[in-house]
Amino acid sequence: MEELSILARFLDKFLKGLAPSAKEKLFHVCLLIGTLVYQRFHGRLSLDAWRENVWEAVTPWILVLWGLCAYHIVKAALSLNNEVQRGLSKAKKPFIILTDGEPSGV
Repeated sequence: MEELSILARFLDKFLKGLAPSAKEKLFHVCLLIGTLVYQRFHGRLSLDAWRENVWEAVTPWILVLWGLCAYHIVKAALSLNNEVQRGLSKAKKPFIILTDGEPSGV
């Protein structure tokens, strides 16, 4: 089996991470509810607010989506890093130096 590139493995982990666990779903929902509350508190949920300044109304949603993407990117990168480190540690063979100075694989 041909080994996938690091980028392909990262994308696989990132996309699989977008199907969150129950704990992460709760976190996502809380962020979205928090954004709704923030928008409501600042009066940016009305159609008039969107007409006056669309970017002021859209910015909190963009920031929340950016934050969620950043979270999943870091999570995928850390997972891939741990996987690579485990692979490297398994690949290292301990060796013994005999009295004649030549290494010998164990």
